[in-house]
Amino acid sequence: SLSSSRKGINDDGKSGNTFWATHTLVKKLKPCIIILENVAQCPSKEMELAFEDIGYTVMHTKVCTSAYYLPQSRSRAYFVFLNNDKARFRASFATDDWIETMGRLAQKKGD
Repeated sequence: SLSSSRKGINDDGKSGNTFWATHTLVKKLKPCIIILENVAQCPSKEMELAFEDIGYTVMHTKVCTSAYYLPQSRSRAYFVFLNNDKARFRASFATDDWIETMGRLAQKKGD
């Protein structure tokens, strides 16, 4: 995880190294879509910029996992990265739809 209280994305820590290894693999393979999960306090802006620099549209949202019927109550950040050259739809609409869908899937109060 890339927590703000630990080493950052460029601090040569285990999590930063994992992030950059993922980034390198994505840059080489150029998949159409990538989905990543991290701690809510991760350096999301830095992560977004790194993927935007290699041609991806980025959207992220922070959710409490217990609101999605998962057996833990941690806030997590979920990222969707869409390859601008391979997407067969307008990436901005897809990422907006994803955020809206996440909201609809959340557990309603009283459930």
